[in-house]
Amino acid sequence: GGLSGGALGGGREANAASKGGPAAESSPAHLVTLVDLPGSSKYYATTVSGFTRFSPDYATLVLAADGHLEPLHEALARALLAPSFYVINKADRGADAVARVCAQLA
Repeated sequence: GGLSGGALGGGREANAASKGGPAAESSPAHLVTLVDLPGSSKYYATTVSGFTRFSPDYATLVLAADGHLEPLHEALARALLAPSFYVINKADRGADAVARVCAQLA
């Protein structure tokens, strides 16, 4: 589990902006930045640093169906007033695994 998002990017606007296209002048209100931060508690200091640096509007907490919830990540999102939502990956591990991780969220 942890905070995640994928690669830095902003869809069509960011791609055009990086090529010097017309979207380079568009409003930043249309830009979406995704930051992938470590989920392991071993790297919690790095997660805190990255999360506080970017002041995110939302936090995606990715949980592996065969893993466990890291409560520190959820607490960090709450402390920074970032609404959060969960994504469960590795769902192919079976319905029991998905049900177990969902029970952790209840």
